[in-house]
Amino acid sequence: MKRTTWVTPFLFLAAVATQLHADDDPYAERRAKVREGLKVLAPFVGTWLGQRKTAGEPQTSTRSFEWALGGTFLRGTTVARMAGEVVFQAELWYTWDPERKALVCYFLEDPGIVQTFDQATEKDADPATSLWEERTASGRPGMRIAMELPRKTEFRVVATQRDAQGRSQPFSDTTYRLAYKSSMGLQAAHWQVDQIPESFRGDWLLDAPPRPRAGGEPTAGQGAAVGLDYEGLVFRLTASPRDCRVLRRASNKDAAAPEAPKELGAAIMLRMDGGALEATFVGDFHLTYTLRLTPGKDGGVDGHFIHAGSGAVYYDGPVKLGRQ
Repeated sequence: MKRTTWVTPFLFLAAVATQLHADDDPYAERRAKVREGLKVLAPFVGTWLGQRKTAGEPQTSTRSFEWALGGTFLRGTTVARMAGEVVFQAELWYTWDPERKALVCYFLEDPGIVQTFDQATEKDADPATSLWEERTASGRPGMRIAMELPRKTEFRVVATQRDAQGRSQPFSDTTYRLAYKSSMGLQAAHWQVDQIPESFRGDWLLDAPPRPRAGGEPTAGQGAAVGLDYEGLVFRLTASPRDCRVLRRASNKDAAAPEAPKELGAAIMLRMDGGALEATFVGDFHLTYTLRLTPGKDGGVDGHFIHAGSGAVYYDGPVKLGRQ
């Protein structure tokens, strides 16, 4: 009883103190406003591959975005390469200024240049485009950056700089495409749909899985290496293209605690062809899995499956489908 007499008041006081701390947080309201203001930048989260237009040798870049500091900043990193050598690297920190009701970008680049960009407020600005104009800078005076908000799987960044006469001169023009990591490295995504039609959403399985096509398959040893076993494949189609995946179920499905499905890859191509949806996923060993879904009779869905890669086609034909 003495133990209960001491522990219970302690827990009660701790709970009260926690609640008082939450109620007295002087930054709670500001934090909520900042997170709300940053929602417009949510489509940038992820990794992007860029190709910069240039008169000389082409320049490629990788740009990644992630939430930081409790969601009150969006942190971006950029690395540009030319002929395999790093020629530019920078960090970008975006936040929302609730007092001025504007997005702000802090741009830090090698070699120690710091710039601050505010969102432009021109009345004729395209609402689908986020423009950034110079406020303060060190080392790059007169710089102006126009950055489009992502449309499906790409966005564009155009930079200009004023010359000594105050005229705006082109500085850079880069188009970025959303990318996913795979055994083949970063793969750029090409989506032609904003959302997966509701009739095609779900976890699709190959009912009575087919065998690899004769003549297109490698030797038996190679077949084992690339895993030509379609029984465990699961094609997960969600409302958002970002979350579409191809998975492989564990073989111990009858076990008391079956393993979770293993992710093989993301959807790098999504397109509608008439009323049919075609989804291509990048997998391991330079292989792709393509599932074509077509509305069938009596409200059903007909399937066509293609498994290819490394110069060979392992299967290309109709399949029976099951949906979980």
